[in-house]
Order: sequence, then C-alpha cells, then structure tokens
Amino acid sequence: AYNELALSRNAAQDADGAIANLEQAIALRTRLVGAAPNSVGYRRNLMLGYGHLSELLGARTGEHLGDYEGARRNLEKAVEIARWLSERDPQDR
Repeated sequence: AYNELALSRNAAQDADGAIANLEQAIALRTRLVGAAPNSVGYRRNLMLGYGHLSELLGARTGEHLGDYEGARRNLEKAVEIARWLSERDPQDR
C-alpha cells in the first residue's frame, strides 16, 4: 500500500510524500525480510522498493530530485538483493 501511495503522490508531484511512503515501504519490507530471511518474495519486494526510491531520487531519465548519491546507494542495495535472488534461483531472470 505504501508503494501505491508513493506512485500516486509522485504523479501528483508530491516528491516529499512519495519519498516518505517509499521509505515506509522499505522499512516494512526490511522487517519482513528480517522475520523470514529466506523469503524470495519479501526480498524481491524490498529490491523493488529500493529501485523505486532510486528512480525518484535521480536514477532515471526525466523528472527526478537530482540526488544522485542517494540514488546510487539505493541501487547498490537493490543490486545486492538481486545477486542474492540470482544465487538462489539462477533460472529466474
């Protein structure tokens, strides 16, 4: 739900609200991964959350906040999770 709120807020040009919602989604997903560390689904959702936040901060073309360092940090977290996922299921691309 936080992710959907973030998308709505971003569409309404409320970047601060979108960031807050994405951070809430990431915090929730981090807790879920902590409770079930081998859950592929939880980790995938966490990876997507980091990816969405990085796009809003500065990792995409078009409108973004210009926080390239923040975007890089979040993309690195997403890549780390993607590697974990790939190691668990090399056929899942």
